[in-house]
Amino acid sequence: MKLKTGLFLFLLIIYSFYFIPSLGVIESRYLDLTHSIVKEKRFCIDSFHYNTIDKSFYKNHYYSMSAPGLAFFTVPFYIIFQSIWSTLPEKFRNIYYNPNVHLEGNKNFLTKDFLLNYSYKEFIFSHIFINFFVVSIVSCLLALLFYKILELFVTEESIILLLVFSLNLGTIIFSFSTRLFPHVICTYLGLLVFYRLLMYKLEQYNKPNYYLFLTGLFAGTIVFIDYYLIILWLCLFFYLLSFKLNIKNIIYYLSGNILPISLLLIYQYICFDNPFRIAYQLSIFHQNIYGKGLLGVANLKLDIVVKLLFGLNRGYFCYMPILLLSIPGFFIKWKTKININNNMKEYNFYIEKIICIAIGLSFLLFNSSRIYDWTSGSTFGPRYLTPTIPFLMLSIGFLSSRINFNIILLLSLVSIFINWTGAQLGDVESVKESILRIFRFGITSHLQFFNFVNNSYQRIINFIFPIIVFIIILLYIKNTKLLRTKYLLPIVLIFLFICSLLNHVITFATYEKYYLANDLSLSPTLNVSRPVLEIPIQIPIYAKGIRIVSNLAFAQDVLQESKIAEVTVFEENNRVLLKYPILAGIDTSEWAWERSDIKKNIKHKKAKSIIDGYRINFKYIFPKEIFPELSYYTDKIFLEKCRITKILIKYVYSTDKSNPVAININKVLLIR
Repeated sequence: MKLKTGLFLFLLIIYSFYFIPSLGVIESRYLDLTHSIVKEKRFCIDSFHYNTIDKSFYKNHYYSMSAPGLAFFTVPFYIIFQSIWSTLPEKFRNIYYNPNVHLEGNKNFLTKDFLLNYSYKEFIFSHIFINFFVVSIVSCLLALLFYKILELFVTEESIILLLVFSLNLGTIIFSFSTRLFPHVICTYLGLLVFYRLLMYKLEQYNKPNYYLFLTGLFAGTIVFIDYYLIILWLCLFFYLLSFKLNIKNIIYYLSGNILPISLLLIYQYICFDNPFRIAYQLSIFHQNIYGKGLLGVANLKLDIVVKLLFGLNRGYFCYMPILLLSIPGFFIKWKTKININNNMKEYNFYIEKIICIAIGLSFLLFNSSRIYDWTSGSTFGPRYLTPTIPFLMLSIGFLSSRINFNIILLLSLVSIFINWTGAQLGDVESVKESILRIFRFGITSHLQFFNFVNNSYQRIINFIFPIIVFIIILLYIKNTKLLRTKYLLPIVLIFLFICSLLNHVITFATYEKYYLANDLSLSPTLNVSRPVLEIPIQIPIYAKGIRIVSNLAFAQDVLQESKIAEVTVFEENNRVLLKYPILAGIDTSEWAWERSDIKKNIKHKKAKSIIDGYRINFKYIFPKEIFPELSYYTDKIFLEKCRITKILIKYVYSTDKSNPVAININKVLLIR
């Protein structure tokens, strides 16, 4: 197998393993528009808008609060998905997934008609299908493109491979290759335009006119996908202007931009009666942000600059320490001999260095001027700065011949580890939190984390997979000849593919068996102040049992078999089907039961716990911070399968308002 082919497939399997199947507000805003275009032949998202707060409102219609480009590109893939979906057995397609557990915004105004017509299960599977072909594959193409650019001026293949792995697995590109966000696609298009312009320059402008036209088409598409990336477009345009071109060449480039920009303007005219009115200006939930300054951008804040660079919350260099090497890389001369058309010649890449610096600084200063959203919401890392990453990484390529290889290797492995922790469980508030979750939840994946039962096979898969991946990365870097052997790489790739497939199958088999009843985003805690949780089942579900996943807080002194809460299950006509207690040490326990100081003195036993993954025990290094956050489960099986309409959980441990003991209801599941 060819090395680049193996590299492409290797990255693609990794991304598929760490897919995030659940839908956030950003993924939903794009999928809503895709579904509306295909199913209803219109741009408004009235039939789907409850699943996102990223929406605009104009003339009694809801619209996706984004540029339409990404949704437009997903349309053909969704059509293909629909044709496949329609051939699946009806029983499989009709098993009801509860959409209410992930819906965002206006939850109080949900209607039963909406829940009946909103196929959450189809949304989940279409998200995975579309993300695979639209985002993950493009991210792998980004790796090959970056490889191709590095080949121009880096002679050692091991360094090229190390930098490619650093880009695709050691930066936030890893996380955003596993979900339907626009950042990876725009990053690829930006680097593609840069590469095409660079080759146009290196080959003495000896290209046909349509070459510049196509390059302009790719550049215009960046803005068609994300409004704010006009910054990247401008930097690349200034790069073109640095060439010795006549006005005719520039016109060819600009004419290529006409198609995507025209599509954007037409879309905005159809939706908002004004081609220059963008979706952000009509935002419902973010009007206080985008209604100020220039679409939410106002004065530069120097403290935000520091936080975006070095802060634990969204610090560029904290999430991606490999990029620290880009700083000295920009202080050396970008001068090297390269082979163009069998002609070895020395080139000075001074202009290219200036453009890369300009891209990095312009994004940093622009995002430091955001009134509110500089943190980029609930996400992993500084996602608004994603398009700058390969341009800064190029400087490390020029630096690589002047620095010890082991320094690059060390920073690359640290970066890969940090971003692997982010790919496991997704959004975090800081780098520290992301790393600590490895120790608290174990080696897992987003698919396993949202599983509702203990599955030893899935735990083994999630433990083995990253170990093999890290071994292959080191083999790629240290011994590329070994991976060029006839059978080794194909066998490893097949094994990793089977692991990825099993990870998906086990998770969705669980979804088929268990109906998740409670809204995960609410994370209800019951105590004296809030003693009751009522979970109505809008569409009654036939079930043969119930599972409660919970844990206790401030419960060190709670005695064994103390009655913490009472669960009542209702069937049709509000009849009580089952009433039973949740007991300490039997059905639930203290969430920090394993913490050393609590474990010594706790007065109840540890109940049956949900194990997310194999945990790494560094308790002697981090005694106060490294301990598992445990959740516990209890099952009750009904005498016969019944149609459940409501579940009521009531806290009964104490009526004393000064008593801090609480029970966290993590998941309420109906066993189908």
